[in-house]
Amino acid sequence: MLKKLAILFLAAVALTWAVDIDVSVDSAGIEPFPAVLNQDNGVGARVTNNAIREVHEVLINGVIGSFDALDTLLFEDFEGDWLPTGWDTVLTDSGTVPHHHFWNPDVWDDMYNGILAPGVWANEDGHVANEWLITPNIDLSDYGKEDIVTLSFYASFIPSDLADAHTFVCLSTDGGTTWSDTLMDLIHDIGEPGDPQIWISDELNPFEVDLSFYLGDTITIGFNAAYAEGVVAEGPWTVDDVAVIVDDYASVWSATDIIASINPGDAVFHIFMDDPWVPTESGAYRLTVWAEAAGDEVPENNTFSTDIYAGVSEDSADLAMLSIVYPPSVVAPNEAFIPQCMVANYSNKIIYGADVTCNITIGGIEVYREVLITTFTPDTFIIDAFPPFTTGDPGSEYMIGFVIDYAPDTDSTNDYLSKPFLAAYPHAIVPVEALEPEEGKTYEAGSIITPTAVYENMGTETENDWYATVYQSGTGGYEWYDTVHVTCEFAPGEQTTIYFPDVTLLSIDADYTTTFSCYMNIEDFSGGDLGVGFKGEEDTGIEESIMPNEYALAVSSEIFSRDLTIQYSMPRSGHVSLKLYDVTGQLLESLVDAPVAAGYSSLDWDGREMPTGLYFLRMETDGFTATRKLVLVR
Repeated sequence: MLKKLAILFLAAVALTWAVDIDVSVDSAGIEPFPAVLNQDNGVGARVTNNAIREVHEVLINGVIGSFDALDTLLFEDFEGDWLPTGWDTVLTDSGTVPHHHFWNPDVWDDMYNGILAPGVWANEDGHVANEWLITPNIDLSDYGKEDIVTLSFYASFIPSDLADAHTFVCLSTDGGTTWSDTLMDLIHDIGEPGDPQIWISDELNPFEVDLSFYLGDTITIGFNAAYAEGVVAEGPWTVDDVAVIVDDYASVWSATDIIASINPGDAVFHIFMDDPWVPTESGAYRLTVWAEAAGDEVPENNTFSTDIYAGVSEDSADLAMLSIVYPPSVVAPNEAFIPQCMVANYSNKIIYGADVTCNITIGGIEVYREVLITTFTPDTFIIDAFPPFTTGDPGSEYMIGFVIDYAPDTDSTNDYLSKPFLAAYPHAIVPVEALEPEEGKTYEAGSIITPTAVYENMGTETENDWYATVYQSGTGGYEWYDTVHVTCEFAPGEQTTIYFPDVTLLSIDADYTTTFSCYMNIEDFSGGDLGVGFKGEEDTGIEESIMPNEYALAVSSEIFSRDLTIQYSMPRSGHVSLKLYDVTGQLLESLVDAPVAAGYSSLDWDGREMPTGLYFLRMETDGFTATRKLVLVR
């Protein structure tokens, strides 16, 4: 049985670690893709445990079917007489300019098709307003539970955070006597406060709401402008082309299985191995997979749906995302740029109606999403028609992704690319890779190494006067330091390899940390550190024990992409607390919280499941506290 999404256009609710049980379905698909006629196709879904404890017996359901338009139960374009037949209004405004507040079919600035659309002006005089535009009753009693009922309408409005100003879309099951459900509140749910007005011609239109939950009932829809006394809101709310449509869902495959258990934070790609899909007709289908777990506290993310295509037909093609043309890895802060990608059409025909989506996230939160409906000729070319994106303050870290969505695509593995990029400081040079010594490697005691690191200009200015530095420390109080003065031109985005003078390791067994960094003689310079831990070992057959003479906390790299090695030293035994925090100060993970013997200790932390962003590692023990800044990039 399909689970119905309440509001189709809204993004999924953000997940947190605060809940006890939360299982989500993150993706689903067919392998191989596209499905081939008369060949078994495994249906799979990626299921994640987002909560803080192990979850047992997760029920996984899958269904594949096709949609056919069945009935249009309501359609009104408001181009005829006012009020339309069967419609009603409830007007309760007490303002001094009533015609501004009442729903009426004046010629508004925004409408979809034709010249008329009903609208209600915002509460510019601060008086109470509670204005209703109400549809006729809509009978859903004759339809089965596998049918899909959708409300769609076009709307213009201004997003706002005014607590007592609302543009509700409401639903009643008793003919409007009571309004039991609020389907959405446009003024609060869509966009951010301060955004420009959303027009009927914008991408968000038409708005769509799944009403399938109400199959078997008779329903009424109400558009309600509600403003409390003293609230002053700007701009009109206009609606047009309101429709309620029933689609018949014909199931062609369904299966149910159980995942025995999922550990906290783990993801399982589950395939219905015993129930492959064997399509008998080519065409477009909808795959929906949902999970059920007892006590799940976040049911909103349990369902995932995607369009698939069966058979290789004359509509088939292969579109490929070749590269991300812009932005580079470093861009200027607080400036607008146009995202660009390079796409290839490997087929020998023109492809119509393929979607290319660009999305940008910061700290795992989406801040930009745009979709272009594109025609592809048999060629390779750059897509550069996306609206501009404006970066934030210096140091802001982003992830950009481009994806092609075209149902008959014969190879979906080449449809997506992503990369991190940084809104740079004007002057920012960072060591990004240590070539020598190598992390975790054991060198022969007394041997000579040449510290070498790759530096990148992550700023916006070309530099020709800066210093690369290296600091190496070892057991027994050993220290070594050197500097290379760089005077050649170093442009933004470029990398350069710096070779430091040779250094001889101690002739005894020792643990070392080499830290690469840099500096400039200017106030607004922002550099970075890159640490490497390694060993020097003398092959004597005699194990020597060298105890540290001080407390210390070190990491393999302050800027990393997945795995991080954490090292700390204890000159004497004691209780150690080693904890990881996010940029807001929230505790994410307690890595160590126990008595630790004197000596050197290390552990590895896997950051692959964490979002890009800034983190803090804090060590506390008797009389010693240290904090290290960590930057996770993808």
